[in-house]
Amino acid sequence: MKTYALQLKTGQDLKDELKKFTDVHHIKAGYILTAVGNLTKATLRFVDEEIKTFNENFGIVSMDGTLSPDGMHVHIAISDKNGITFGGHLKEGCIVYHSAEIVIGESENFTFSRKFDSKTGFNELQIQPLGETAKA
Repeated sequence: MKTYALQLKTGQDLKDELKKFTDVHHIKAGYILTAVGNLTKATLRFVDEEIKTFNENFGIVSMDGTLSPDGMHVHIAISDKNGITFGGHLKEGCIVYHSAEIVIGESENFTFSRKFDSKTGFNELQIQPLGETAKA
């Protein structure tokens, strides 16, 4: 396993920066190992597929998911000033307040990709062991 560390600063968009980092480092099968930090704005997609934006300060309690060259699937849990915690799918528009510290792992045994699934309506994860050719 390879590991990477990423520190984001005030004003950076969490999802955009994860995408850039994945591209720059040519990460083929990445996953979030740990993340801490804070946001000044959060945009999440909830399980009912509603997207909401919150303009207040939040602490990042947890973040996990998969990263691939053609997309990511990341969940984030955040807490407000009262400790009320909620989470959902990470969307563009999660803006770092002071900092965000993220550690990313990369499998050396697989490649990840995303392919549209007409049953779910989403780009679903495709896992390919290294050394095997993709099946049509």
